[in-house]
Amino acid sequence: RDLDVNAGGTLNLLQLALKYKVRKFVHASTGSVYGEPTIFPTKEDHPLRPVSYYGVSKLAGERYVDVFHHLYGLDTTILRYFHVYGPRQESNEFGGVVSIFLRNIMENKPMTIFGHGDQMRSFTWVKDLAKVNLAAAMNPKARGAVYNAASGIQVTINDLALRMKEMM
Repeated sequence: RDLDVNAGGTLNLLQLALKYKVRKFVHASTGSVYGEPTIFPTKEDHPLRPVSYYGVSKLAGERYVDVFHHLYGLDTTILRYFHVYGPRQESNEFGGVVSIFLRNIMENKPMTIFGHGDQMRSFTWVKDLAKVNLAAAMNPKARGAVYNAASGIQVTINDLALRMKEMM
């Protein structure tokens, strides 16, 4: 499913962008293309070593975007989103950790932390991400570029759980 939706869906959109002469294509990718980063903050030139099917499929989508930029001159920008959270986010297994933790707190259920909880993350407010998308679409310097779209604030999963419990 990841391959069909992320890589195949991106390819379909790129083909339609050419067909309908779209002037700008901003691709929503993910920090998951890095796998488990070894350098914080993670920069765009960090090695790409996805550790999930999702990350691999998003990286494949990025490669399609690169090909369309180089072969057909399509004006593209790739944005790698990091742990987006905000209103109306799903809190099921496909939602982000923030919404899942919030649901568990509201339902008086324990928060499950996978691994040791010291994993470092940078959470990004959805409204900030909307501004980044607009900037990427409007700025000619973003042509053919790849940008990490993250708050840059480093938080461990353990810290997130603790802070959310305290706030609620």
